[in-house]
Amino acid sequence: MEELEKSLTPTLDTATGIAGRIWMEFLVLVSIPQAVAISITLLVAVLGHLQFRDWVGGLFSELKATLWQQISRMILSVLMPVAWVIGLWLTLVIFNYLGWKTSLIRLVANLTNVWIVIQISATGFQMLRGRGHLPCLRRRLRR
Repeated sequence: MEELEKSLTPTLDTATGIAGRIWMEFLVLVSIPQAVAISITLLVAVLGHLQFRDWVGGLFSELKATLWQQISRMILSVLMPVAWVIGLWLTLVIFNYLGWKTSLIRLVANLTNVWIVIQISATGFQMLRGRGHLPCLRRRLRR
């Protein structure tokens, strides 16, 4: 029994050290001020979106062209994420000025940026396809 314990002790010590190192890396990535800042910027973005979506929608409601209606739908679909990213960027500036950790905020801001680009690209692609600007794609999709 003692031999088994002696042989497993280095393995358990290594596993404990690895677990401790992973936990410390997690704590380096995540800090309470970052999580609070992300939550607050999301809340402000949602509230701002609720306030401004009717105003932004009204800008294009007068226009009868379907292209402008599609553009207004695209703007409304990315309005809240854009507001959130702007808030995250401002938070990054403040955290950098204070010398605090910013890794989680940068991660969330970058992922939101990518989502916005994908959303705009997909909406633009659908608008072009719907208006007949991509006829070669239609032929390929029918096959």
